[in-house]
Amino acid sequence: MERPSGFATCSPRRTPTLRPPRRRLALLSVLAAALLILLSAGAIRALGTRVHLAPQDTMLQPGQTVTLEVRIDEVSNLYGLDLLLTFNPETLVVLDSDGNSPELPRIAPGGFLNLTQAFTATNLVDNSAGQVRFVQALLYPAAPANGSGVLARITFRAVAPGNSLLLLQVALANQSAGAIPASVSGGQILVLDDAATPTATLTAPPTSTTTPVPTATASATGTATRTRTATPGNSPTPTQTATRLPGGHGVFVPLTLRGFDQPTATPMPPMPSATPAASATAEPTLTVAPGATASPTPTLAAFHVQLVDNPGFEVDAAWISLGGAPPVYSVVYAYGGLRSMRLGIDSAYAGRVWSSVQQTVRIPAHLATAELRFVYFPAGWPMDGDDLYLYVRRASDSVVLTSARWMEWEQAWHSYTLDLLACAGEEVVLQIGLYNDGQGITSVYLDDVELWVSGPG
Repeated sequence: MERPSGFATCSPRRTPTLRPPRRRLALLSVLAAALLILLSAGAIRALGTRVHLAPQDTMLQPGQTVTLEVRIDEVSNLYGLDLLLTFNPETLVVLDSDGNSPELPRIAPGGFLNLTQAFTATNLVDNSAGQVRFVQALLYPAAPANGSGVLARITFRAVAPGNSLLLLQVALANQSAGAIPASVSGGQILVLDDAATPTATLTAPPTSTTTPVPTATASATGTATRTRTATPGNSPTPTQTATRLPGGHGVFVPLTLRGFDQPTATPMPPMPSATPAASATAEPTLTVAPGATASPTPTLAAFHVQLVDNPGFEVDAAWISLGGAPPVYSVVYAYGGLRSMRLGIDSAYAGRVWSSVQQTVRIPAHLATAELRFVYFPAGWPMDGDDLYLYVRRASDSVVLTSARWMEWEQAWHSYTLDLLACAGEEVVLQIGLYNDGQGITSVYLDDVELWVSGPG
């Protein structure tokens, strides 16, 4: 993946970490080889039949529609299927596939099971409950289906801003009514608010000439060194709940359920905030023609604030999970507080997969500093081609303003910072994620995602 072009002023900084000595590397190599032998057996078993949605992630505005395919890959001797898909009914509705029964909508068979020899036992859509049920089987003496194709097509219409995870459950059967094992992955549809943001425009009188000559200088420096210790103990086990976005829109984010003791984080001092040493002068010179009235120049007050909502993932709010392996809240590791967000996978997965969280933030204009910072703890092996990635996109048109891709393999807390001053005045989408190449198992625990901004004063 090539890095999209971004602002030249956006420069990431990572805090260096100590590297293990050579004898530790030799030991790690032996352990890694042993683990690969174990993982390869699991990976071979995991590879095979897969059922998934295409496209996996979609963004719409209210009133727009999208048709998703329920696809199956590399199946042998398929004779019947039972499909259940759930969605957020506050955000989406399913439309009738042929438009003939809007009150009793049905989805469209995909044709992978020969439609001339197949029987559809159930084709039900419940838009009030947010459920789709589809059961189909071949009739004897039809030959079983093999290979890859489309099981069904589902058309959604966005009805209100919000987020909907598409949770897919599928049971497959062969000609003898035996179960066919398969990996199943759902998707997500994000409905964006299409309300335009009004902007004020100041039109000067035609008889006046305004020549502002502002000068401003500001600098901010900050370094943080963090260490992490843990003591055995019981941490609260989160439960799966539906969270709410601002405005009351539902976000259904699955939570990690753990039935064993978790390490308890030792309270650590908070990251020191960058203190800008700013000096700013603004002395606009106004030349006003006779008969014109000069408008007063506003004075900007000094401020230093953090903009990200729920930066430590301590509550189930504000963040949207994306990808084939959606991130989950976790209590396995936490830099501060009790929880973090786990990106990636913790068991064998068939094929490549992305896993990310995102949040929309409005960055004020007239800033002296704007810095994104977070910490992360990788858990994996360096022979994998897995990467962390960061995208900062403009919310109005999804244009990538800056991006980065990197990876650290030492199992310790690492810090990352990125200068976003060039994004001042923009509403941006912050997306942080992990790419797994399908060759092993890698997770990254993300914590304390903060965007600190300061203004002149």
